[in-house]
Amino acid sequence: MSWITIIWSIAAGASLTLSAVHALVWVRRREALEHLFFSTSAAAVAVLAILELALMHSQTPAEYGAIL
Repeated sequence: MSWITIIWSIAAGASLTLSAVHALVWVRRREALEHLFFSTSAAAVAVLAILELALMHSQTPAEYGAIL
């Protein structure tokens, strides 16, 4: 496993952790919409990191296009 894969996975995991924490805060305090917005933004960053990692590991242009 390359160091890029490790770093990208750590970044995605950190984003998902932040997303989960802020989602739990929002569930307890529904009036604090900033936690909901941050949670969805952090989840989107995690998904983007996973997709970028998949793009980096694609072997052919067709596989790259399918992921994209």
